[in-house]
Amino acid sequence: MFGRITFKSRAVIIICVILIVVAISITRLSGTATENVRPGEHLIKADVFRNGLFKNDDHDAKQTSFINGVPNYSHNHEQSKEINMHDVSSVNYQHSKVVDLNDVVKTFVSKTSVSTKDNGPDSSIFGVQMTSGRFHESNANERKALKRNAIDYTIQEKHLQRIKKENPDIIVNWDVMKMKPISTLKRFKNPCWYESQPLRSDCRIGPFAFIKNVDTATNQQLRCLPYFYIIGQPKCGTTDIYFRLIQHPQIAKPPNKEPFWLNKFRLLNSECSGLNTYLDFFTNAARKIESHYRWKPIHGQGREMYHDMVTGDGTPDTMWDNRYWSELPGNENCSFICVTNADYVHHMTPGAKIIVGVRDPVERLYSDYMYEYLWLHYKPSPEAFHKEVVRMIEEFQQCVTMFSLRRCVYNGTQENSESSVRIRVGIYHVHLEDWLRLFPRDQIHIIRFEDYIHDVRQEMTRLFDFLQLRPVSTEEMKAVLKLPVTNKRPTRKDGAKIHMKPETRDILETFYRPFNEKLAKLLDDKKYLWSKNAARLSYAM
Repeated sequence: MFGRITFKSRAVIIICVILIVVAISITRLSGTATENVRPGEHLIKADVFRNGLFKNDDHDAKQTSFINGVPNYSHNHEQSKEINMHDVSSVNYQHSKVVDLNDVVKTFVSKTSVSTKDNGPDSSIFGVQMTSGRFHESNANERKALKRNAIDYTIQEKHLQRIKKENPDIIVNWDVMKMKPISTLKRFKNPCWYESQPLRSDCRIGPFAFIKNVDTATNQQLRCLPYFYIIGQPKCGTTDIYFRLIQHPQIAKPPNKEPFWLNKFRLLNSECSGLNTYLDFFTNAARKIESHYRWKPIHGQGREMYHDMVTGDGTPDTMWDNRYWSELPGNENCSFICVTNADYVHHMTPGAKIIVGVRDPVERLYSDYMYEYLWLHYKPSPEAFHKEVVRMIEEFQQCVTMFSLRRCVYNGTQENSESSVRIRVGIYHVHLEDWLRLFPRDQIHIIRFEDYIHDVRQEMTRLFDFLQLRPVSTEEMKAVLKLPVTNKRPTRKDGAKIHMKPETRDILETFYRPFNEKLAKLLDDKKYLWSKNAARLSYAM
């Protein structure tokens, strides 16, 4: 009997300890927004920008129809459509406290649920198996999928931390901003220079696997960085544009359109972290640049060889994917991202030509969703897309009640390259503003997808002119135009297109309207409003 009493006592003690631990965890989570605050003290949160200024642009939650420029769908949908939009800058921001991003992730995971009940598996239009776990038969499973997405992101961040711990010197490679400016040669149109016995990369993964086949010989070697960058956005025709662009005789083709070095490979793989990996990627292009030249007259000094070929980087995630910012040098004391991919590109190549593709964000989002299943292996359908849109907009609304619009748009925890519905990618003006702070407007070329589809010849001619390439001949233009359209949107088995639900379109058009207004104002062109009254075209991409 004494033994049974001892066992029960131990069980009671264990249960009490568990309850105490749970209570402490709940207290810490719920106390995130009030930590270290004395009665009557204002809560202060500051976004740090690269110019050293602090901007108190986060605010307390407001139960309004538009929060931080974002439609609030807690109101009746029809009523919200009638509310007048107002400029984001007119919102009376209140001070709020710095809230740790990981705490926000936990809060989102605990609060977020799908408003539409799932009565069973979504019917597949394509007859493919769903393996990604994005859509499930119950709300409970969907919440598990949300947690798994957040956990995957956390694992990647811990992987970066482990790399830093095991190899502290890697931080030197990560810190692109401390790299000395490179003096390039004036007789090359592309930013190039010579190195004696250059360091070689040990990176042999992904787009860098070819490096082992590159001749690593000797002495002086021409090293080149990109002359142009196609930085975004996905499903805005960037792949089609790229493959037509590299038909120009003055383009030295790199081995791959998308090296993903800036935003991914240099961070997640220590052997790929050095700039020499990126330079090795362009080794063969550098050789073509070096071997191609024309004689250029020099005033009063005869003539010299001028190398007029160029090369480029076509990674469309460069514009928006900064998910690992918190681990990178330059962001240590920032409440949110200070140094972005734009800073890295500008520091390496301040004279670079920047190419951006944009598209009606509603169409872009759906096209992206209908294409990404090929890589993420979920089961696409208009019904599943609608549910995911509603969920992602609700999460975004929660975010903008606590943080600045910029912080929520760049939130890589909730949306990244492994997401099926990426609504933040379509908020173009936020991303563009970061690039326009660094690059003059005449170094950034915007290609509107709708204009490109309407007249490929004209848009490619404009692009060649922007890159200061020579005009192409009639035969050369034929080679550019005869290429088949790339990355077409998947269709039904009978070849028919699959359209989104009308109610989904209505929600998305309302959501994106204030952001399109911002973009049109930024670029001083009303065509970026993608007005609802404008004629809609059916696109295959």
